[in-house]
Amino acid sequence: MRHYVGFEVGKGSHWACVLGGQGEVIVSCRVEAKEEALEMFCSEIAELGVTDERVVGIDLTGGPATLLEAVLLGRGEEVRYVPGTAVNKAREAYAGGEQKSDPKDAFVIADQLRFRWKTLSEIRPREENLVELRALVVHRRDLVQDQTRRVTRLRELLVSVFLSLEATLDLTKKGPLFAVSRVARPA
Repeated sequence: MRHYVGFEVGKGSHWACVLGGQGEVIVSCRVEAKEEALEMFCSEIAELGVTDERVVGIDLTGGPATLLEAVLLGRGEEVRYVPGTAVNKAREAYAGGEQKSDPKDAFVIADQLRFRWKTLSEIRPREENLVELRALVVHRRDLVQDQTRRVTRLRELLVSVFLSLEATLDLTKKGPLFAVSRVARPA
């Protein structure tokens, strides 16, 4: 069964809608515009079917959609461009179509894919950029994992020394990390 994934691209987050072959909504949710959240959502939709049975559509390229494109293309997804003007025109054909909303637009994008995905432009990175893009995504993932390990080690150390301080500090923020690095010394 083929699945159609529509992304309404936003600055801080995107709205995603997954439709089945008959147009039934399988998933409709907001996805943060962060690599970890996008990767997690892509893993969830990957469990719905085989890659060649899934088509992803986005209504914007470049700008706020750059990271989304990189993650999707890096995972080998088939990505199609559904122009925003086409989404606006098509939205009018649906019930309550005059009112714009991210969930509705994501649904329209997925539904447009369902009907005409073969005629929409496929988004592909240029070959010379593909290798570099994959290398950068892998390198960033490594850096994020290293930072997570460092914060975890620091939390374990603080718990062993000063439990209530560890509970008070949010070590994912720069300020508390800076304060701990200035005060905490081996001595």
